[in-house]
Amino acid sequence: RHVWLTIQEPLHFPLWGTEIITAFSPEGGATVKTNTLVYNEENRPIQARVVTRVRDRLGNQVGISASEQLVEPGIKSVFSGIIEVSNPSLWSPEHPDLYTLVKEVFNEDQLTDREEINFGIRTISMNARQGFLLNGIPVKLKGGCIHHDNGPLGSKSFDRAEERKVELLKASGYNAIRTSHNPPSPALLDACDRLGMM
Repeated sequence: RHVWLTIQEPLHFPLWGTEIITAFSPEGGATVKTNTLVYNEENRPIQARVVTRVRDRLGNQVGISASEQLVEPGIKSVFSGIIEVSNPSLWSPEHPDLYTLVKEVFNEDQLTDREEINFGIRTISMNARQGFLLNGIPVKLKGGCIHHDNGPLGSKSFDRAEERKVELLKASGYNAIRTSHNPPSPALLDACDRLGMM
């Protein structure tokens, strides 16, 4: 799989440090709640500011939040924000509409880190009467298990091979997959989000 070397400022977002929770109301609005970790590797406290924006698939900004707090040295602090999105496009296998969360952290007025994360606005729930619900609608999961390899390509995770795997499953009528034994590659998860696979 890919290997990355990331060089960061002392005030930065740690890896896998963002939680995105979405909810929508039948009236048509959606709420995007974020919990973002900020790590201070300086030897002094820093008054940090996190600005979070949500952009639609065309790149238009549809919401923004900002919060500021003191981050002690050697500490990962949580910055929370709530962004309201009007008339959201909900993610589903038939319409895999994605938004982009753009988060930036500032030390005073200096930008020290920036990340973009793609996500879908959706809700999932289950009950004994209706089964699995996606965005409040009962959905039958039609899926199967896959392994981390790509047939004759072996265990190497080529981005296009991961995307092709999801395309073939979608064309065969699948709307869900279960990854077996090994954590899926980021490229496979990205392809599932973009192509509409649960």
